[in-house]
Amino acid sequence: MLVLSAELDRITTAEGSREITDKLGCKLHIFLNKGHAAYLSKCFNRMVYDFFTKV
Repeated sequence: MLVLSAELDRITTAEGSREITDKLGCKLHIFLNKGHAAYLSKCFNRMVYDFFTKV
């Protein structure tokens, strides 16, 4: 499982994402200086693509 979060996201906080990954033992990536629209980042899209092509 991969959890992607954004440092400045006030809807789904990075702290909440850390709690999820700590409990599930999965990978977390936090995008710095990004808010809830981190999915607009090319890096975000590349990470999602890479994750699903490995599944």
